[in-house]
Amino acid sequence: MVLTVDVAPELVGEIDPADVEQLARAAADGWTCAVCGDAGAVDGIAEVVLLREGLVTAARLAHPWCVPDAPVRQVAGLREALAESRPATATAGLAGDVPLLVVDLADTVAGGDPGGERVDKVAAHLLGLGLDLVADLARLAELGAATGWRAALGPDWLTLTQPDRTRLYDGELVLPDGWAAAAAVVGGCVLLVASGLGSHTALDRIGERLAAAARAGRLVGGVVPVI
Repeated sequence: MVLTVDVAPELVGEIDPADVEQLARAAADGWTCAVCGDAGAVDGIAEVVLLREGLVTAARLAHPWCVPDAPVRQVAGLREALAESRPATATAGLAGDVPLLVVDLADTVAGGDPGGERVDKVAAHLLGLGLDLVADLARLAELGAATGWRAALGPDWLTLTQPDRTRLYDGELVLPDGWAAAAAVVGGCVLLVASGLGSHTALDRIGERLAAAARAGRLVGGVVPVI
């Protein structure tokens, strides 16, 4: 069985179907209820709940019994919480001789008036930290240096640090053969970041999902030094 994600009728028009798909992919290996904090079943049913502060909205999953009549909740301090380190997975790969580092954030965050233009706030936040919008995977060679970013590698481990010295990712990373050598030649790697790629469960589809994120304006990246 797979996780079934339900959207309450009152949320239709407030949440993009792509956001629902992102939530389902990110929850494939496990998820936590945004209301009670307990774990949810990966082969059960989850309900979408929107956390909102002003024009910032974060989509999360919750147990159906935790949101019987309140799928939209006002949350003080949401902006600050979204700026903190968030759950993520990292995948390393090679595009020809180019070492790639793909970070998949679990968050699905949008901003703007309900029913109006959707703005990916995760991408917007990272653009403000020096990454560039990636609109075409065929033009990765044109990405500039991500000033202040740093990827520190250890044995099967990656610590990815942002310019403000907070860690976007600090966890396990398995390098494919030739990746470290390729990074040493160019002095770094191409970092690609998006939310809800589901890359940890579908490595064979990562290119397809990166392309979809690029078309949707949700993919950011830059060249990051590797130490």
